Formats: sequence, structure tokens, C-alpha cells
Amino acid sequence: MPTPGRLHDSRRERALAAQAEIAARSAILAAERAKGSRAPGNEPGAPSSATASSSPGVASGDSALLVNDGGVLRPLPVGRRLKSVEEEAAAPVLLPPLRVASLYDSRGRLILPPPLYGSREVLLHQNEMADHDGLTRVQDDADLLDLRREKKLVPLPESSALTVDYRLPENRRFSRPWTATFLAVLARDYYASFHSPLQVDSAVRTVAVQQRLVRTNGNAAPSTGDTASPHLTGQAVDIGKGGLTRT
Repeated sequence: MPTPGRLHDSRRERALAAQAEIAARSAILAAERAKGSRAPGNEPGAPSSATASSSPGVASGDSALLVNDGGVLRPLPVGRRLKSVEEEAAAPVLLPPLRVASLYDSRGRLILPPPLYGSREVLLHQNEMADHDGLTRVQDDADLLDLRREKKLVPLPESSALTVDYRLPENRRFSRPWTATFLAVLARDYYASFHSPLQVDSAVRTVAVQQRLVRTNGNAAPSTGDTASPHLTGQAVDIGKGGLTRT
């Protein structure tokens, strides 16, 4: 018969899994809505037209889009629009400070949420959205330099809370602006709770670098095609796990 502690852990795991599903569904629905809003006839000033959602059980129209409101999926209020990526990055949502004690159950055991594994579907979706947003893949060092000059790539936000692996070349210590904002917020919150910095091991990559990586790392994503690595667009970063505790 399950003990009270195991029942508590099981409920906790189900709650965490439900929250992860809500976040994933919300992101996909928002992306699909953004794609529909940019379709011909949906430009600003043009007559509005409802777009059908591909999710079962969801009707068409603005009120059908579900947004994550405190962990609960609710319809998007009429007249309210979703913010663009640039607007979200300019004003990130700052979460309340993490209490390390909240990571443990009543018996003092660490609560580990289920991992979010990568998949082919995730890579396909990332590349689809990158194409939709007009993000180019960095072909070589010259292309990398052009994107830096145009401010489409910005330096990683190094600080006392965020360091960069010394082995990462200087010209690849860059990312998209919204990725840099995300890193700054994540590192600040992590440092406030654990009093040590996070480390970025990899950021933007060129196609040439990714091709070399594919030859030496069986887990590396391709450099071209529908499942190409998101590092090529400058949106992805790798955070090192060395020296981190399970907490």
C-alpha cells in the first residue's frame, strides 16, 4: 500500500507534468495564432478574420486562444493581443524569488520534476518558427560578423551571475537579444538562490562549426534541413552542468 510520502510525491509529479503540458500547449497555440495573424488579409488595418486552431476542441477566433494564467489555461480576452517576441524580451516576467526549501517534500527529500527531453518534433517546430520569424542561419564567420554589426546578435550578458566557458571563441559569445535577456534573468534568479554563477558552454554557431560537431558528437543536430540545430539562428545556448548539485 502506498505510503503518504509516496502519494505526496506522486501528486507532486502529476502537478508538475500538468504544468509542463500547459506551458507547452500555450506556446504552440500562441505560435499558431501568431502565424495566422501574419497571413494575408490579417495585416493591421485589414478586416479581421477568424483562424481555426489545429488543437481538438478549440474553436476559431481570438477568444478561442488559450493563455497560461497562473497555471490555468484561460481564453484570451476579447480585444487583447499577444505580445511579439521583441515586446516580451523587452519586459520579461520576473518570477518571485525561488525558495530552496520549496524543492523538498515534508520528509526532506528532494523533489525532482520529470525531465523535458528533446525530440524531432521539437526541432521541427523550432525551425518552423525560425523560418516564420525570418531568422537566418549563420553560414560562416563573415555572416556572423554582419549579424553582430546589425545588432541582430548581441554579447552574452556576462556578470557575477553568468560566466562563459573560456574555451568558447570570442566571436561566438553572442546570441539573439531575447535569448540574452532570458539568460540575464535566469542567471540572476539562480545566483540569488544558490550564490554561484551559471556557465554558458555554447551559444551561436556557424554551419561550418555545426558540421564539425556532427562528425564528433552523435547527439548533435544537423547543420541543414528541417531539424537543423537552433544554435545556427543564435537562439539557443548550452548551460554547463559541471559542479551543479542535484538541487
